[in-house]
Amino acid sequence: MFCQKCGAPMNADARFCPKCGIPTDIKEISPEIPTVSTPIEPKKKRRKVGCLIAAILFAITGTLIAVISQMGQTQPDSSSVSLPVNSTSAVPEVDILQDVTETSLSQLAEIKEILRRCGVAVISVKYDDLLDGFIENDEVLDVIGYRIESREAKNIILYLNTDKTVFAVRYADDNMYKDGEFIKTLTQIINRPDLEIIGDITDSNDGFALYLEGTIRNNASKTYSYVQVSFGIYDNAGNKTGTAMANVNNLGAGETWKFKAICLTPPTNGGNYKLDEITGF
Repeated sequence: MFCQKCGAPMNADARFCPKCGIPTDIKEISPEIPTVSTPIEPKKKRRKVGCLIAAILFAITGTLIAVISQMGQTQPDSSSVSLPVNSTSAVPEVDILQDVTETSLSQLAEIKEILRRCGVAVISVKYDDLLDGFIENDEVLDVIGYRIESREAKNIILYLNTDKTVFAVRYADDNMYKDGEFIKTLTQIINRPDLEIIGDITDSNDGFALYLEGTIRNNASKTYSYVQVSFGIYDNAGNKTGTAMANVNNLGAGETWKFKAICLTPPTNGGNYKLDEITGF
């Protein structure tokens, strides 16, 4: 038998341990385990922290709603957005007409006014050295040629004198402006008839017949197999006394015909004439 406290051997009928003296009838003693008391932390005041978080979230939400609302009210229509221009890096607009013709502002203003009165709205312009030197009455004039494209037509020709004044504005071999005179507009040339008398008509009378001479141009893009021009001849009283006629075969596109219409019954006491018609097929 052994002591339950110190483990020393002892007799079975011993009432006390011979070594430590503890009674043998004591219950088994378990070693004491010290108890460590853990301090209990006081509960945190969560209510105030929770209220603060809720207030922050509410403020953030309100700000987002205000921003989104403002964006919806001020967002411009994408079809009419104007991009901001940085004034420090913006490049001044260059007038294409001035850039190509190398004219001063006063010269440019004069050119633009002439083109405006001719009905030419410039889209693009380029210098063409093949146009330099306009031929008139077998004389080569010292002029500079430019090709202009407008909304209505291409290959409008602008001739400038060496001092940058306008000599002529032409389209389809017809003058809109020349030597300070406005002759016709671009619209009039575009809408002109396929067969047209250009220039003046001269008349002569040899006592036997009346002769009317002039030029007809084929403005169409096709060839006319037959073209005829006729004029009514009238006396001083306004009575029609006869007809002067001329015709030609195979007048090609862009070609001109110098006609000579003849009336074998001219008025004896003067009179006048009037174009009746130009026909072709």
